[in-house]
Amino acid sequence: MARPPVFRDADEAVSVVKDGDAIMVAGFGGRGSPVSLLAAVGRKGPHGLTIIANGPNESTDTPETPGLVRRKLVSRVIVSFPVAMTSAAGVRPFEEQWQQGLIALETVPQGTLAERI
Repeated sequence: MARPPVFRDADEAVSVVKDGDAIMVAGFGGRGSPVSLLAAVGRKGPHGLTIIANGPNESTDTPETPGLVRRKLVSRVIVSFPVAMTSAAGVRPFEEQWQQGLIALETVPQGTLAERI
């Protein structure tokens, strides 16, 4: 059996992420999200990403990440809980971009999301 790849750091781990890719993100309510990997994706800057997660905040706009949604790197989200948190400035980047038609939203029940995974 082949050994899984080992990476030196988060930036090397996300080096294969490209425009239009889908990224599935763990976490619930911000707990368990792969913050270092998401920050590395933000530094790399691929556009047109699809995010698959419990909710948009787990994957895109936590205080620790560079804000994949704020930077307009996300074009679609597949989530079971689509409510986004308000930023310190009182702005909800995910909701604003969704209302403007910049982000497609697919909402699925958590059980359905788990079955798809």
